[in-house]
Order: sequence, then structure tokens, then C-alpha cells
Amino acid sequence: MRVETQRFWLSAVGSVAVLLAGIGTALADIVVDGLVPVSSSRVSRFESQFVYQVRLRNDGNRQTDVAGTLSSTSAATSVVDSSLDVGTIEAGESLITRDTVTIRQDRRRAFDPAALQWVFLSGSASIAEIGPAGGTVELEGVAAVTFPAGSFLQPTTVSVVRATDPQVGSIFDETSVLFRVGPRLEYEVLINAGPQPILSSDIQLELAIPQSYLDSLPGGSSLDVFALLTSGNAQDQYDYFELFPGEFDSSTNVLSVTLPTQVFANTRNASGLYEATIVVAPTPGVR
Repeated sequence: MRVETQRFWLSAVGSVAVLLAGIGTALADIVVDGLVPVSSSRVSRFESQFVYQVRLRNDGNRQTDVAGTLSSTSAATSVVDSSLDVGTIEAGESLITRDTVTIRQDRRRAFDPAALQWVFLSGSASIAEIGPAGGTVELEGVAAVTFPAGSFLQPTTVSVVRATDPQVGSIFDETSVLFRVGPRLEYEVLINAGPQPILSSDIQLELAIPQSYLDSLPGGSSLDVFALLTSGNAQDQYDYFELFPGEFDSSTNVLSVTLPTQVFANTRNASGLYEATIVVAPTPGVR
């Protein structure tokens, strides 16, 4: 059995190439070049556990405070330790991380490297694992999203990111005209919910609204939440923002809204991960 485990180990390392999943303004220039074996062990009759460092390459600009998250789309490959602390990576640099990730593989099924999905983020982001019982991911001072029980069949890595994407801004400006919106909050909130569809609706989102932004709004405004939606198919896709009325608590400066699963789509990025893009802007009148 030891020989069989070692054969799998070599197969896994040899097959891993560029396995990058991006979300919105995530770091698409951070590329996974391979996995570096650290240790392996048999944990049950059919499962083996493998610890890897990760070989990375930065094809873009210098990045600081980089963190990676690993997930798997295969039931035969589970992720035990998904978080990867990268730190600073210079432009054009290749490195092997000090930190490690850990996976378990059912040896009765062939290992599929394509099942490994990576997300790399820098700066203002929060990542957590949410299981079938539900849970919350909070990016302090920005947003907290709560998924009810039954949203996921298995533990799923969820991230909340504060981002500023000019393309998102252009889509919002073009498609929000009918709502007569005022100046939007300067950043958007991206929520990435992994590779599987969300099964339970009524997703709760709380957005912390900066006082400086509130002070800049015209009187009589009502803050609302806008989510990026997609219609059409892969060949003829149209992105637009839809209004989801929020409830603002002036004592805490928190804007709350309940989101349906339709705001999460897997057609807006090459990775096929389900993501939501949220914008806050004022509309005329007070409800």
C-alpha cells in the first residue's frame, strides 16, 4: 500500500499546472506552477492525506498581503487546510510558499488536478469556510454576508472582497439610469461562493456605510442595494444592475438587504465560480 500511495503522490505533483480561479478584481496574474510535496500519510482504509507547498509565479505587478484559498470540485478530493499565506510577491517573481495546503484523496478514484480551484486576493478581503449548517463571512468595516442552513451541501470557501473595478462602474452607470441614482459608494463588494450553486435563498447582507459617504448625500435620499445580474447565454450575454431595496439603520450606519440566489452567477469569470457584485447608491425619496 505504501508503493500505491507514493505512485499517487507523483501523479498528483506531475499533473498540477496552472489552476487559477479569479473573482472580480482578484489577482488573476498570480499563477500556480505546481505543488511541492512536504508529507503524506494514510488516514483511513481508502484515504491518504498530502501536504504541499505551492510554486507560484507573478505575471503582473508587485503585490503585498497576498493570501490564497484552495477548494475542490471533486467528491474524491477534499481540502483539509485551504488557506495559503503568500505575503509579498514581486513583479515577475517565482517562489515556493513557506505556508502549506493539505488535501485528502480517496484512492479508489483517480485524482483530477482540474478539480483544484485557487483564489488569490490582496488587501481588503475576508475568507471563511461555510458548511451545510450555514454561517457568516465578515469583512470588518465593509460587509458581512450570512448564508442560511442548507445553502451548501459540503464545506465551501466563501470570500468577501472590497474592490474597485472600472468595468463594473461603467456597467452600473449605463444600466442604473432608470433608477435616477445619486453618487454611488466608491467601491463595490464582491462575494464569491465557490463552484457549486447556492441551494438556499434569503441570503442576508449587511453593509457598513462610511459616515463620510453619508454626509455627501443629498437630503431626502434613500440608500439602496444594486446587484449585478446577467441575462442571455454565453454567446450573447448582457450584464445589468437590478435594485434590491435595503433597510438602513441610522444608529449603526448599516444597510441590510435580503438577496436571492439569482444574484450569484458563474458566467462572469473564466473560473466558473459563483459570485455576486454589489453596489450601494442613493435613490430619490424616503420610504
